[in-house]
Amino acid sequence: MSLAIKNITFGYSPKQTVLEDISFEVEDNEFISLAGPNGTGKTTLLKCINRILKPQTGRIIFNGKDITGWEQQDIAKIIAYVPQYSQALRSMTVINAVMMGRMPHVQGSYSVKDREFVYSVLQKMDIEKFAFRDIRQLSGGERQKIAIARALAQQPKVIILDEPTGNLDLKNQLHILELIACLCKTEKLAVIMSLHDLNLAAMFSDKILMLKDTKIFAFGSPDCVITRENIVSIYGVTTCVTMEDGYKHVRLLK
Repeated sequence: MSLAIKNITFGYSPKQTVLEDISFEVEDNEFISLAGPNGTGKTTLLKCINRILKPQTGRIIFNGKDITGWEQQDIAKIIAYVPQYSQALRSMTVINAVMMGRMPHVQGSYSVKDREFVYSVLQKMDIEKFAFRDIRQLSGGERQKIAIARALAQQPKVIILDEPTGNLDLKNQLHILELIACLCKTEKLAVIMSLHDLNLAAMFSDKILMLKDTKIFAFGSPDCVITRENIVSIYGVTTCVTMEDGYKHVRLLK
């Protein structure tokens, strides 16, 4: 399985280009993190890949097939999107929230197979004990697991996540990223995720894509991309970059 992003250019107005000629590929079992300062287009790029936003130019190629013009429901059978964590939640049970992930596959009403599949996702995510709880009663980490479970219910080949560790404590940040990394391998998913924390990106990513000034600044393994020179170019801060426990570690300097 491969997903190729080809020459994506997007702007919210003719005078405001956010992304310019963005191209890269992701394979199954591959975990790619998007990095860069606020306002560099990470969320915009994720939405262009998922066709929530329509770029001015560029194509999305899945297994050699151009899906750029597909209907959103058909794209949702391939690509699942987990948006940034939000406090604004409707009242519904966990099982109903996860069941919404089946909508791209539903003809009329949920079938027995749809329900059985959702039950299997709840078990896989170890959230069946919450099945009939209101999602507003759950912690931030638990809600994030439910958002991921809903994405898995789509049976996607690619899952894209926008800052999945935002507003979570250290323990839950690690837990959620470990979960995503595990699903990437066991479910043979391609993962594209925006992430501000370079240390976490180095721990979990196969590749990191850095954005700067509307374009790709660097793309490759964490060892190649996370360097003191790249960080000062991207973020304008001085750091000490070392190898700790087998992965790059970034420490800010005054």
